[in-house]
Amino acid sequence: MFWSIHSTKGGVGTSVFAAALALEVAQHEPWSAPHGAVIVDFGGDQPDILGIDVADRFGVVDWLMSPEPVEVAALVNLLIPVQPGLSLLPAGRGALPRDSGSVDPSRIAALVGEFSENCTVIGDLGVIGEDATSPRALIGAASTRSTLVLRPCYLALRRATRMPIVSDAVVEIFEDGRALRTLDVEAVLQMGVCARVRVDPAIARAVDSGTLVSRRPRALRRCISDLLAEFGDGGGGVVESGRRQVFGASQGRVESW
Repeated sequence: MFWSIHSTKGGVGTSVFAAALALEVAQHEPWSAPHGAVIVDFGGDQPDILGIDVADRFGVVDWLMSPEPVEVAALVNLLIPVQPGLSLLPAGRGALPRDSGSVDPSRIAALVGEFSENCTVIGDLGVIGEDATSPRALIGAASTRSTLVLRPCYLALRRATRMPIVSDAVVEIFEDGRALRTLDVEAVLQMGVCARVRVDPAIARAVDSGTLVSRRPRALRRCISDLLAEFGDGGGGVVESGRRQVFGASQGRVESW
């Protein structure tokens, strides 16, 4: 399975959420794939979030951009262990281009298809723009699952309506005092928000101190539990429930936080 995590604008917390999702899933799910779970970093932020040194290491962007024919199986040699059951495939030395002409579509197909046959992939795609032919958009469109992470702001929602791919789920990063609410997000996107997490200084402290791998803030784990439950991945067993539930939004669905 290839599960892409993306946003419509930077500074939302997409990479932190992707890292926490990969860590939580790898820790609590009985992975049977040969290479377990792999977080694929397309933007270059994951090493700092996970506290891993990848200086001068080749990665997925180098493979995608290589002028030489390199088999997708070679990506296994680029994996860096994070914890039992989880590895990092770093971005590498280059940056993923925005235009489609510089990346062979067959490599994207091999990455999303063949590579994910031997591991469960969480792909940190970062920001997907309006160009449907960009590498990020093509990867997101080909993914088995795609989750949009956003804050309820006008700019993010406006861009979300122009996004060239369809997301399977929406995660809302919310904070008190904002003008827009979950109801507004759902009305604009015409789909329910399946998980919410409050902007919490504890999450920033976990990233800054390098402890996200060993100890994830409870609010973040609850959000991930809700997201996993949305797909029937046993999210309810990841953390203790203890959540306040309200009937929310537009479809009588139960939201938790």
